[in-house]
Amino acid sequence: MFNELFLQLAIILLVSSALALIAKQAKQPLILAYLITGAVLGPSVAAWSSDSNIFSTLAAFGTSLLLFIVGLNLNSRVFKEIGLGTILVAITQVLMFLGFSLGFAWIFDWSLSTAFWIGLALALSSTIVGVKYLDEQQGLDRLHGRITIGLLIAQDLIALIALIAVTSTQSAAISGDWNYLLGGLLALSAFLIARFIWPLLWRATASSGELQLLLCLTWCFGLAAATSLFGLGLEIGALFAGVLLASLGYQGVIEHKVKVLSTFFLIVFFTLLGSKVNPSAVLAAWPLVLALLGVTVILKTVVISVLLNLAGHHPRLNWQVAASLCHVSEFSYILIGLAAARGWADPDTVSLIAAVGLLSLAISHYWIKLVAWGYNKFHSTIGSTDQGLKQKTGLEVVLIGFDKLGEILLKTITHQGVVTVVDYNPEAVEKLGRSGLPVIYGDISEESFLKAIQIERAQLVISTVPDMGINSVLANYLESKRFSGDLVLTARVSAEAAAGYALGADFVIIPSILGGEAIGLLTKGKGFSKLNLKKLRKQYG
Repeated sequence: MFNELFLQLAIILLVSSALALIAKQAKQPLILAYLITGAVLGPSVAAWSSDSNIFSTLAAFGTSLLLFIVGLNLNSRVFKEIGLGTILVAITQVLMFLGFSLGFAWIFDWSLSTAFWIGLALALSSTIVGVKYLDEQQGLDRLHGRITIGLLIAQDLIALIALIAVTSTQSAAISGDWNYLLGGLLALSAFLIARFIWPLLWRATASSGELQLLLCLTWCFGLAAATSLFGLGLEIGALFAGVLLASLGYQGVIEHKVKVLSTFFLIVFFTLLGSKVNPSAVLAAWPLVLALLGVTVILKTVVISVLLNLAGHHPRLNWQVAASLCHVSEFSYILIGLAAARGWADPDTVSLIAAVGLLSLAISHYWIKLVAWGYNKFHSTIGSTDQGLKQKTGLEVVLIGFDKLGEILLKTITHQGVVTVVDYNPEAVEKLGRSGLPVIYGDISEESFLKAIQIERAQLVISTVPDMGINSVLANYLESKRFSGDLVLTARVSAEAAAGYALGADFVIIPSILGGEAIGLLTKGKGFSKLNLKKLRKQYG
């Protein structure tokens, strides 16, 4: 049996590695490769014999580590950054999808319970895929990136509530009133250990990476096993273990140590999930698969875009964010599997959601590009031309982008003359409006907007947007209008700066380089003493 299991794992890793290399070259998420591995090697295709209990156990390790990592990132700062508006958008979107699923229940004769779990599964988007895409596009620190991450986290919170509901019905090893009493004592003890004892253990094991990894795994699996005794399931315990450590300041290091190990178990989890895709059943139900795929990709994009528009965001940002969420979440697979195991959903829905998830992941990269192309081509017909802009004559200095760098620059360039800020973040526009500073809401990547505000009338234009694609629209427009003022652009790296100068910029800001030079000037003659650094933090932090 051992040799057979070892051989099966070796085959899984071999096939998943080969498919992962292909996926990387095709710029597809690696999860897709793992799901296809399961579909190819699963019992319905290759008829391999395996001990499903062992594979299920390995998959449980993977989901526990995944939820532990999710918990590590759920600290109080994250909840503050999400914002009530983002949470309301996520809740509304999920509720709308649950409503849509009721329509499918009537058409395809599903039970209401099955329709509920299918609707919830399709409403949630993959945090792993979403963050990976933003990282590749260097958009994590951009406005659309922060809103995307906020929506993903808000969706994850909804998924966690559902996870608690579905796992709390498990039979507990300890029954009666003792279950609640001991469960409360467990939660209190875990909190006190995490708050007072865990930091001491972490520092005591600082000299050994192996001991720290062992400490993390003991904490994660120990709490997971303990909560399962009280009928809450392994998943909630692993999540709780991560949440308790989220505010200690070690979460980055802990996540790095655990993530490498979790990769193997998650490969098994997604491969096992892919093996539940029955190709013959999926082909037989292809109209339903295509319909649910359309809901996941097209309808989700439209719904999120409309909701963000109602929240006051710019149309370009709305479509950009919405298109990047056109896939199925990791939580969806966990939830639909647990619901099916408890008889709350038809067992065939696991294969159905896995197939829809696989297809949505496969086309998500191309869908994002298609939506961007469509917006650029047809935006003038979908109400994105910022009608009603009031022309501000006599512009002297135009500062594009108020976020971070723009806010710092605004403090130092006001002596140059009248400064007008341009931004498409409604919160920034509202903040500036309250302060009485001239501000215009709009998107500089649209020539119609640049023409409407007659930006060529300014003597100095500063763009703090680190995107040469957007900056090229600005530079080309100014060149076409024979702009005689000074143009300052922003780039991430030196290579992009060269492109900025080629566009005609008089100067290109590279924040990382200027930041280092600024620190040198600020500390010149004073040194890096703790007192001086505290003064700098108070002044610029």
